[in-house]
Amino acid sequence: APPMPPAGTSYGEGTWTRAAEDALVRLIAERGLRKPVVIGHFVVGAQLAIRLAADHPALVGGVVILGAEPMRYFASRRDSSGRTPAGREERAASVDRFQAPRWYKYVTTQTWETNNYAPSQYSSDSARAAALWARSARVPMPVMIRYLCEFIAMDVTDAFAAMTVPTEVLVPSFTPGILADPKQSYVKPLFHDAWETVRGTSPRVTISRVGDSRIFVTDDQPAAVEAAMARVAKGARENSQERQPPYDAALAKRLGADARGMKRYVLVMLKTGSRTDFAKDDLRSRRWSGTAQPRFRRRWPFISASTRLADDARARCLSSRSVWRPRALTGPPRSMPRCARSRRIGSAPPPRASPRR
Repeated sequence: APPMPPAGTSYGEGTWTRAAEDALVRLIAERGLRKPVVIGHFVVGAQLAIRLAADHPALVGGVVILGAEPMRYFASRRDSSGRTPAGREERAASVDRFQAPRWYKYVTTQTWETNNYAPSQYSSDSARAAALWARSARVPMPVMIRYLCEFIAMDVTDAFAAMTVPTEVLVPSFTPGILADPKQSYVKPLFHDAWETVRGTSPRVTISRVGDSRIFVTDDQPAAVEAAMARVAKGARENSQERQPPYDAALAKRLGADARGMKRYVLVMLKTGSRTDFAKDDLRSRRWSGTAQPRFRRRWPFISASTRLADDARARCLSSRSVWRPRALTGPPRSMPRCARSRRIGSAPPPRASPRR
């Protein structure tokens, strides 16, 4: 379990629930999942799936809710009849001030297990139900209390209304004996009546009751669960197609596209570099005729100027009988002939360099 939030943190903020939602977002990104169908079960799992689809509709393709209650009904203290539901702020304040510090803080393990869901509500198979109940009882009680208080304090009414992805809810039917038992009178308000308040809030949400099933609908009616997943997956594909722009035949014809709106293009890749498909004599003739490549035309003026500079320097050197030392240049240009580099007076200059050098 993650560390406990700092003291004074409201349960309405849903610290652990929001952290679990962020972890699911990172998991979808890390695994590269494209529009997955999210399955939420029971209490916290269903709330996480609903929150994920409402807060991140671009990441989720659809939602399937199994054997869960949408939201714990909380009566407003301003209405003594108990028919008015509490608002978001009143709900969180009630959990922060009364339920968490005055009840759940002092509850014992025996009291928790006695007032928890009964094993017979988990599955129609008694052995399977006992095993599932024992597995859930192994979770540390502070962890269960923290998640339960956040579940009670958080209001997801707006999340159902803002649902844009296909969502299917499978409500367990339970048995007439469980629904008529006074000790289990909370089953019908939590699992049946609560979903009636959600019905009709969004056209994307479909609620159906599965016969001969308990909270773990996956164990009692696996075929119904698989069929619901297939319907949601199909709706997710249709939903993605609806978001694509419709085919415009007039636009495709005007742009020269085919019947599918596709247009053919030719990709030409040019390789750059020096040419090697002609002889050197041809290259020389092209240089002198003025048809050389741009890089040769840019280079010849520099070479010609350097050659003229070298000729002038050599004439001054021979006439003044002094050593030529250029003032503006730290050294002769590389393209300058060797005669400009001579320091000995009266030395015979070499032949004039050819511009082709």
